[in-house]
Amino acid sequence: PGQHWDGGWPLLVGVWDSPAVGSPSVQTWIPEARDGPPVIEGIFEQVVEGHRGAFVGAVPADLPDGWIMRLMHEAALLAGLLQRLGYYGRCSFDAVLAGRSLEEAELHWIECNGRWGGVSIPMTLANRLTGNWRRRPFVVVQREALPLQPLTVDQAVDRLGERLFRTGVCDEGIVLLTPRLMAEGRGLHFMALARTADAARAMARDCVAVLSRPA
Repeated sequence: PGQHWDGGWPLLVGVWDSPAVGSPSVQTWIPEARDGPPVIEGIFEQVVEGHRGAFVGAVPADLPDGWIMRLMHEAALLAGLLQRLGYYGRCSFDAVLAGRSLEEAELHWIECNGRWGGVSIPMTLANRLTGNWRRRPFVVVQREALPLQPLTVDQAVDRLGERLFRTGVCDEGIVLLTPRLMAEGRGLHFMALARTADAARAMARDCVAVLSRPA
């Protein structure tokens, strides 16, 4: 009683799936219809934290082949529909694998983003740096509201040293994505590229530790 919504309109109301065993995101490029069918560029697992499911990063999806094929097939159908409606450009399709295990999970498509986002930008950058991100799987770390000491880009570069990705010198390493978060002491945003997804995860954890330590 007495409660009311004063946060503005329009208001989007959605379903919150719980429990869930995964939150895959399918990255697509939708060309104009005359240029060919939509292209599936990658399937990633969104990393979320807390009861609100805040996005804090992404890793290449490590799912059974059956799930990968289903995600690709259904995302291609959705992308094809948008193409027939006249849309072209970047588009990602986010889903939830709702259930307690992959064996019993249901696939719920929950969001379509017709824009560049937190996975498609690093993915495209990785393609530019390596030729094909699949050769150097990457992990995205996007952590905000962390109690960090402010770091300038120069300070971060000094700390990371040989860990940094250097075109023509080292085909693995860290790429800083949003330095302002560090400069303001509000968080970290970078990607780690390595020869395997596991190595990229380990590199990302090491980078968080290096950039988070007190001066």
